[in-house]
Amino acid sequence: MRKDRNNAGFSLGELLVVVAILVILMGLAFVALFQHQRTLTQLELDGAAKEIFVAAQNHLTLAESQGLIESNPNKGTEETGDNDVRYFVVGAVTSYPGNNDDVLSLMLPFASVDDTIRLGGSYVISYEVSSGRVLDVFYAEKSGRYSHTFFAEGETFDSLKAVRDTETENNREERRNYRGGKSVIGWYGGNGLSQGTPLKKPTIQIVNAERLVVKVTNPNTSSAGYDPIQLQLIMEGMSSHKTHIFKLLGKEADTRLKKTLESDSDFTIVLDDITESGRQFSKQFTDFLPGENISLYVEACYVVPTEEGVETKLGITRSITKQTNSLFATMEEVAETEGSNFVGTRTVGITNIRHLENLDKDLSGYYNTGKIFPNDGSSLEKTAIQNNDLSWLDFVKKIATQKGVAEDSIKVVGTSTDGRYLPINPVESVTYDGQENSILDLQINHTGPAGVFGTLTNSTIQNVAVRNTLENDSGLLIKGTGDTGGLVGVMNGGTIEQCAAAVRVESASGNAGGLIGTSTSGTISASYSGGHTYQGGYYDAESHPIYNVKSTSGSAGGLVGNAGTTMIDYSYSTCSVSGTTAGGLAGTASGEIKTCYCTGLVEGTTKGAFLGSQTDGSTDGCYYFESINKVPDPMDSKKTTYLANVGQTNVSTDDIKPVDSDTQTYTDFFKQSPQRAIPYDNTLTKNYGGKYPLKTILGLDPAATGLIATTHYGDWPKPAWEVFFVNEPA
Repeated sequence: MRKDRNNAGFSLGELLVVVAILVILMGLAFVALFQHQRTLTQLELDGAAKEIFVAAQNHLTLAESQGLIESNPNKGTEETGDNDVRYFVVGAVTSYPGNNDDVLSLMLPFASVDDTIRLGGSYVISYEVSSGRVLDVFYAEKSGRYSHTFFAEGETFDSLKAVRDTETENNREERRNYRGGKSVIGWYGGNGLSQGTPLKKPTIQIVNAERLVVKVTNPNTSSAGYDPIQLQLIMEGMSSHKTHIFKLLGKEADTRLKKTLESDSDFTIVLDDITESGRQFSKQFTDFLPGENISLYVEACYVVPTEEGVETKLGITRSITKQTNSLFATMEEVAETEGSNFVGTRTVGITNIRHLENLDKDLSGYYNTGKIFPNDGSSLEKTAIQNNDLSWLDFVKKIATQKGVAEDSIKVVGTSTDGRYLPINPVESVTYDGQENSILDLQINHTGPAGVFGTLTNSTIQNVAVRNTLENDSGLLIKGTGDTGGLVGVMNGGTIEQCAAAVRVESASGNAGGLIGTSTSGTISASYSGGHTYQGGYYDAESHPIYNVKSTSGSAGGLVGNAGTTMIDYSYSTCSVSGTTAGGLAGTASGEIKTCYCTGLVEGTTKGAFLGSQTDGSTDGCYYFESINKVPDPMDSKKTTYLANVGQTNVSTDDIKPVDSDTQTYTDFFKQSPQRAIPYDNTLTKNYGGKYPLKTILGLDPAATGLIATTHYGDWPKPAWEVFFVNEPA
């Protein structure tokens, strides 16, 4: 029995020992649990501090680049003895002095970090005013087991600085048991990045000319073997709201930079090039709207891997933001509403051949895609304004120099090597205002309708001249297989007003006109076509006739090949003409023609000095040069007579009168002080003293104004009776 009791007592003692051990172990477990909770809390708070640090640094860099920090009188609370270091305390006691929301809003604007972090904690941000660098972020919970309100209990900046990590000391434990274990605070200082060199702003230059080019200069250098700097160009569509990012450094650099990358400091990015297939803006950036305005800026930053292996951008700095248009020099839109519909205008600026060519629907996609205004009952008037002379040969020379190739290899996408300029075919109506400027030295050989414009429908072209410079005139030709004109190949309705063309025109199988190949309807007013002569006449040195406008198998006219029902007034032509049906002003016509004249040599199967053929229609107050066109007398082969004014004898021609038969008729018609002349023929330049002896547009239409109304481009013949040149120097 005693033995059993002893055994029982021993078991009880062991039990007590076990219980004691369990109590100790549970205490240790609770301590460990509390420490684990502190550790988890600290990790969470460190993460919040890091989020604030990154957002504050990036936004503060942008604010500093715009001068917003230095100009703000309330930059935070000074650190004692150092005016350059400032502190912002968020969620502090209400009596804490010196804070102001102005700069804080620059650091942490709305949505820069999650609102549970931005508004749900107490935190301190310290930064340098001069550099815009964030130095430290301390973060604590506002409520809960480990909460802390900064500066509520005599806390100082020095006490905070004492617990941040340094290169030689890790103070994580002190932050985990901050203020004698009462609180846990998080901290982030950029892992030493805040001690690095602030990035300099990259620069951006936009060249909107023969090509749309962006040039970027990066003043920052990368470390050997490691590229901590990210550099990228950001392009944003201002109507499509699309974004495209060009990475300029590293393995992910945009492939389009391979041909144009000059170094790690200088970059050239081509956004629109109409002379290389696939480099047109619409082909490269299919999400954008061709013709919309775009904004561009360059961003540089450090890319730092974190402990979690995720890259973080720090120290972001940006170039200034610049804007341009994707296809033209400029684009402006004005919209008004009529009921539920838009009624608006879109005006584009033209200062270069590329801008002009981008009016073509197939080349640029301008009218085909991405209408900025809705289609449901809305109307949008599209206008193009030419702001200066445009030179095709100057365009070719500059593109060839930029690409380092031969000039004769440069051609617009979709053209032949010997043609190179692409006639413009807008899919919708357009108003084109040349503002008295010229389009110079075109070289066209096109399959189909040809001219500056190929085919136009219900469009308006005004105040523009198509001509050659004297030194480049020889050999230049506007040629097409379809209807071809110096300005327009085919015009279906619309208006041509106060326009001029002084170029050679040729059609292989369509109608040809000095100004327009075919005009089915519409109006041609106050316009002219200037010819080419040799020593004041239409024959060369070997007595071969010179024809400025030719059609192999169609109608040809000095002004219009086939005028259809078009109304023509206050217009003239000094071109010589050759075609199946040919006329000095128009090959064929069935509309109203009034107050017009022509001077040209005419050749054709059916031909008339003024009109080759006229069906219906009418003429009023029109004149022509009779003696230019001598023909054999059908009654007496030894005699000569003159070509009829219309190539059909059954049409009344009383209102189309010869003007060069005698001096009195000539004088009566051309009662105008001689106006400015810019001829190709040196004889005319020498003997007419820079004056045009016939009527300019101003002489036909007294209401006309401007350069084209008072200037004649191209050559003209002298009247047959004129022994001496008019205005010949004494």
